[in-house]
Amino acid sequence: MAGDGPIVLLMAMRDEARGIIGRLGLVQVEARPWASWLPMRLYEGVIDGERVALVLLGVDPATGVDCIGPEGATLGARAAVDELGAGLIVNAGAAGGFEARGQAVGDVILSGGPFWYHDRRIPLGDFEAYGRGGYTTADVSRLADHLGLPTGVVSTGASLDAPASDLMEMGRTGAAAKDMEGAAIAWVAKLAGVELVSLKAITDLVDHPAPTGEQFMANLHVAMERLTDELERCVRALVGDRSLVRPPR
Repeated sequence: MAGDGPIVLLMAMRDEARGIIGRLGLVQVEARPWASWLPMRLYEGVIDGERVALVLLGVDPATGVDCIGPEGATLGARAAVDELGAGLIVNAGAAGGFEARGQAVGDVILSGGPFWYHDRRIPLGDFEAYGRGGYTTADVSRLADHLGLPTGVVSTGASLDAPASDLMEMGRTGAAAKDMEGAAIAWVAKLAGVELVSLKAITDLVDHPAPTGEQFMANLHVAMERLTDELERCVRALVGDRSLVRPPR
């Protein structure tokens, strides 16, 4: 079962987080418990008597864009564990899906099975397994039944597109969602012994001929509306019963 610390939402993009911040009435906390030079932003609220926090990965000062990707995710996950004492981490955001799996834009997938990397190719003995990841952090079967959501493997990479080598690796692991943060967060959660749930809304179809960036921008709004709905349901369910998430079987 998840720990006793607060539920901490971990999200990369402002467009991903805006809806749930408003829906749950979270308020930005200016006095953040981590170093002032780190870009993450903190929001907090109380849901049915329980503290809920949201760590937004923040804005890169050099470019002014959201700190998407594994680097920001690792920093955010570390802050969630060490500075906020997270008892449970919920990572939520946009992801690519797969037309061949019957997925469509707006579908929401709950993490099930290990989190993998599809673009960390290190063919040097044991480094190869290290590069691929394969972090199992929680049994979400009861939560999936409660929410009526499908589960699937989350595969993470540092690029928005997916060349043939990445597609081959995602096929090997049976990936159902392609994101840019999940495995990095899962690595930290695994090291810290904190359970992780990941909720991904499909913005683009990896195996569709249209350019990924065009799909993402065209579909972001509708996918984030659906993500906000399902994330609110997820948070309220976990506030009511953390035993919906259990250690890996």
